[in-house]
Amino acid sequence: MNLGIYGGTFDPLHSAHLIIAESARQQFQLDKVCFIPGFIPPHKQQDHITDAGHRLNMVKIAIAGNPHFELSDWEILKQGTSFTIDTIEFFAGKHQLDADHLFLIIGADNLADFSRWKNPNRIIRMVTLLVAARAGCDLLHQKNPMAIPYHLIDAPKMDISSTMIRLRISQGKSIRYLVPDSIHEYIENSKLYA
Repeated sequence: MNLGIYGGTFDPLHSAHLIIAESARQQFQLDKVCFIPGFIPPHKQQDHITDAGHRLNMVKIAIAGNPHFELSDWEILKQGTSFTIDTIEFFAGKHQLDADHLFLIIGADNLADFSRWKNPNRIIRMVTLLVAARAGCDLLHQKNPMAIPYHLIDAPKMDISSTMIRLRISQGKSIRYLVPDSIHEYIENSKLYA
């Protein structure tokens, strides 16, 4: 089995997340892409993150129509700070996967900070790293101090971020088509980010 791990805050999950995951799945022949919302990402403050239940629900409803996508609540149930290496070790052990069959999906913006992650050398020994280009992030000129080996995901660059979506909602602007319709409806019904 080829398994893609796609972690993040997903606050909220948006259309670019889904396009990146589907592009990676097809390009690298992944049997599954597992979306793993983090409890407390190391780089974010707890008081600025939406309740885990809402974030899990949004991912669940957004991926429901894709049989190759699945949701894991492992980091949420584990609680505490969500370090990527812990998640990789869990999934590698659970599915008995080596670096040829376990793929980590990250954005190009994460590549510059990768050397500051917990146990980055162990991460790159345990997974095949897949990087999604982002608008305004030039991978050719990006700092890669560890000379990290990675494969570029062939996906459209979309200038969409969860931060931008939250800001638009707080300003009363439309987020239609930036998120799936099911997420748009969930956000409105739950009165999130207003």
